[in-house]
Amino acid sequence: MSAQGEEVRLRRPVDPERDHVRGGGAERDVVTIVVFGDYLCPYCRRLRHVLDRLRQALGERMAYVFRHFPNERAHPGADFASRAAEAAGRQHKFWPMHDALYRHELPLEEEQVLEVARAAGVDMDRLARDLEDGEIRQRVDDDLADGRRNGVTATPTLFVDGLRYDGAWDFYSMLEALERPVAARLQRSARAFANLPASAGLVLLIAAAAALICANTALEPYYRLFVGAPVGVSLPGGGLSLTVGAWFSEGLLAIFFLLVGLEIRREMTAGALTDRRAAVLPIVAAVGGVLAPAAIYLALNRGPTAPGWSVPTATDIAFTLGILALLGRRLPLGLRVFVAALAVVDDILSMLTLAVFYPRAFEAGWLLAGAVAVAAMVALNRSRVYAGWP
Repeated sequence: MSAQGEEVRLRRPVDPERDHVRGGGAERDVVTIVVFGDYLCPYCRRLRHVLDRLRQALGERMAYVFRHFPNERAHPGADFASRAAEAAGRQHKFWPMHDALYRHELPLEEEQVLEVARAAGVDMDRLARDLEDGEIRQRVDDDLADGRRNGVTATPTLFVDGLRYDGAWDFYSMLEALERPVAARLQRSARAFANLPASAGLVLLIAAAAALICANTALEPYYRLFVGAPVGVSLPGGGLSLTVGAWFSEGLLAIFFLLVGLEIRREMTAGALTDRRAAVLPIVAAVGGVLAPAAIYLALNRGPTAPGWSVPTATDIAFTLGILALLGRRLPLGLRVFVAALAVVDDILSMLTLAVFYPRAFEAGWLLAGAVAVAAMVALNRSRVYAGWP
């Protein structure tokens, strides 16, 4: 439900009149790389050498755009360095100042920044006046706000041709991404699709439609053969073998419910369900959603079909959340959280129904092991232990 789909794309396109752009003079096949950087960030300083090699390799086919994202809390003095670079830009000295700041060894305090500016040929009297100009500070603040709108939380953060680059920062990995071979373009497109809020819902609906087509056409035998095919994992002294269908229903769905449970926990601790009175409503609605269908079923079905009363009590949470994702921001946040919470509670009640009313081969050992694991996690959480090692 997040805005990740918007964060992965550069929301403000490159404007040569506003942005600092280096290179990109080739007539075609120009690749644009936007860097949100901090002059005092050690990772940005390492990336500078990679960018220099990329510019040598690609020449005018690479347009390098720098936007300020000074982290004053982590790197005191970063804001002053950014403003000094912007002030030097008024004298057409932005890139010499930019390069000199990155070449200078840390620490880089105000005195050192001014020395860098003097060595870069900047008029110091004009620089001092421009540093006090509110417009200079506003340009840096605008870049900061622009970075936050794009989901930037750390430096350096890169965007290649308008899409966030999440790959490695070494020369060959970045060169491959910038050269844009088929594999790199497919990878970037897949990452952009996966970051769309509606991507999970689309995949789910497409997969459901494909399964229905396969199960109800001439492909049905092949579909059954695939779903029933055994897939196993062998280990010394034993192994585990399940059908493809069982791996999905018993394995992947467990991870799915874990993620959904974490989302609901986040909403109950820091989201829309923080108010316990608000959390009661979806719980009551879910209980009603179980009792009412069961009562209607039993009223209409007697005799040998009566034991099937639990079938209409289940809500298909995967489809529920998939449809919510497709609707996206068209639905109010409160409604999305309510429906998601209702679906989760309803599915928990459905699983409890199966365990209580349809027991098969009760395994006390596994139940005890699960209870011990839950108790251990509760104890670790209350003790504020969040990592496996110091």
